[in-house]
Amino acid sequence: MSSYPKIITAVVCFLMYTSTWVFGTDTPILKPRFDERVELLGIVYRLAGAPEYQSVALKSYDDDINRHFAKFKIHPAVLAAKVSRNAAGIAYNAVVDYAVHIFFKDGHVVFPDEDSEITLELLEPRWKKKTAESFAKLLDDVSVEPVLLNFTTGN
Repeated sequence: MSSYPKIITAVVCFLMYTSTWVFGTDTPILKPRFDERVELLGIVYRLAGAPEYQSVALKSYDDDINRHFAKFKIHPAVLAAKVSRNAAGIAYNAVVDYAVHIFFKDGHVVFPDEDSEITLELLEPRWKKKTAESFAKLLDDVSVEPVLLNFTTGN
């Protein structure tokens, strides 16, 4: 009985090694890319004090955020983020989920409507449609500010 775990471990290791060797060449290489929508929402929720967006993994980047966005700490979008977090539990994945549902059109934040190609069926349920629509309007004011454009192109 005691040799079975060793045999199973050896077989699993062999399969992992060979599958990497056989299939490893066809694995697409994923390259990270910058998404302004995710960055915008992350900054707004960071300014709103959401603990999950307070990490200081890169001090220079953290300093840049603090310097560029200090004036937005009392912006209506930041205040709405605080309310949505406290009242509806919008945090963590719900923030990023919202980000991928909005888009930029002619330099403005747009929340999809019924005629849009982007479906709202998959929007995180903590977001209520009316709240999500009005939040996009508040974000639009932040995103069109030159400070966001200067920040995102400089970082």
